Amino acid sequence: MKEEYETAITSVQKQVQELVTRVADEHHKMTGTMSEASDKAQEQLRQAQSQASEALENLQAQYQRSLEDAGEQYQAQLSNAYQQVEAAMQQAVTRTGEHINAQMERIDESMQQELQRVMTEMGSALGQISGRFTQDYQKLTTEMQKVVQSANSGAY
Repeated sequence: MKEEYETAITSVQKQVQELVTRVADEHHKMTGTMSEASDKAQEQLRQAQSQASEALENLQAQYQRSLEDAGEQYQAQLSNAYQQVEAAMQQAVTRTGEHINAQMERIDESMQQELQRVMTEMGSALGQISGRFTQDYQKLTTEMQKVVQSANSGAY
């Protein structure tokens, strides 16, 4: 029986030894697999971080372009509005100038008519004065002739 115990103990030791070796091998395999998984996870995390960083940079560039485009559109709209205001002001100035010119023409025409009327009246008055002067002068010369005749005849 001793031999059977020794054989059984040896057999159990061998099995335990094989079991320990297998557990150690499995442990090494599992550690290797976990290490590989960890390395893969780290690599995937690096890739994900790189992709996220690229996506963020692209988003920032798009945002920058959008802001620049919006600024350019705002500037264009502002310039357009300024041009429209300037055109409206120019048109208003032109219309005001036209109205002033029309009023000046009406004033000028009115002054010409008034001047024509005054000149006509002055001509008429001058004609009357000349006619009256001629009548008075004729009477004066007639009276002077009578005086001269009376003086010559001695009746004066």
